[in-house]
Amino acid sequence: MPDEIEMGRTEELALSYAKEWAQLPPQHLRVALKSLEPMLLRQHELAVMREKNRHQLELLGLLAGFAISLASIAGAIGFGIHGDFWMAGLMLSPSVFAVTKLFVLRKSDKNDMRHVGAVVQGLTQAGGPPAQV
Repeated sequence: MPDEIEMGRTEELALSYAKEWAQLPPQHLRVALKSLEPMLLRQHELAVMREKNRHQLELLGLLAGFAISLASIAGAIGFGIHGDFWMAGLMLSPSVFAVTKLFVLRKSDKNDMRHVGAVVQGLTQAGGPPAQV
C-alpha cells in the first residue's frame, strides 16, 4: 500500500511538472520527461525489490513456525515416551503456539500472553506432578 501511495505522488508530481512545462516549447517538455524517466525506473525497481524482500520474509517466518511446531511436537512425544508428562505438556503449551503465531502471522495479541499466564499459574498451583506408574 505505501508503494501505491508513492506511485500516486509520483504521478501527481509528473502531472504538475507537465502542466508547468506545457507553457514552454515542446523541446523543453521532452527534456523534462527524459530526465523524469530514470527516476521512475529507479522507484519501480525499488518497489520490486521491496516486494521480493517481503515475500522472502514471509516465507522465512512460515518455515520458522513450521520448524518450531514440528520440534515442539517431537519434543512432547519424546518426553511422553520417557514418562516426563510435565515437560511434554510444556512442549505443547500455549506459549509454543503463541511463538508459532508470532513467526507465521507476524502478530501477537494480549490474549496469547494471558493464556500462557493461565497455564503457568495452573501448573504451579496443581500440587505436584502426577503419580508415576
